[in-house]
Amino acid sequence: MLPNRAAAVVRCIMDSLAAGYARTLGDVERLTGRGLDQDVPSAVASTGPATTGL
Repeated sequence: MLPNRAAAVVRCIMDSLAAGYARTLGDVERLTGRGLDQDVPSAVASTGPATTGL
């Protein structure tokens, strides 16, 4: 059954995207044998999330 309120629909979509992203990252880590945070240069890791300027 689908939610009938816009906020509930957006939450469902975001939860689904987050689950897929987490699953993909887990697959990458499993296939490479390395954690993704091990290869991030310190300059990139310290800047935080990218901003869109919106």
